[in-house]
Amino acid sequence: MTSEDKLLAGVAHLGILFSGIGIIIPLAIYLIQQGRSSFVVRHARQALGYQVVVLLLSFLLGIVFAGGIVGGMAYRRFALGAGPFGIYGLINLAFLLYGIAGGIQGFLGREFKYIWIGDFIERL
Repeated sequence: MTSEDKLLAGVAHLGILFSGIGIIIPLAIYLIQQGRSSFVVRHARQALGYQVVVLLLSFLLGIVFAGGIVGGMAYRRFALGAGPFGIYGLINLAFLLYGIAGGIQGFLGREFKYIWIGDFIERL
């Protein structure tokens, strides 16, 4: 494994820093590195799968929390609306930090698999 492999593996995970458009980063790395470095391909596949799941979950949670806020406003409980925004922000921060943790493992040259979805991603 070369230092370039470690760099590409880490960068694949850090695509999460760019929100939805960041999915392009692990996808490009995955497509370019196929047949070259199995280490980079595994990291890029994990990062891509994770970022797709995070994007979908963030979208669905946004709808749920926005609906709760609108419903709260309709019943004149606007003060309750700040809670869901805080929770939504914390959840997205956790998603972001976990993606960064994957990037750090890639930069260090270590294998990394996301919990709950990592095995599923490997089978795809």
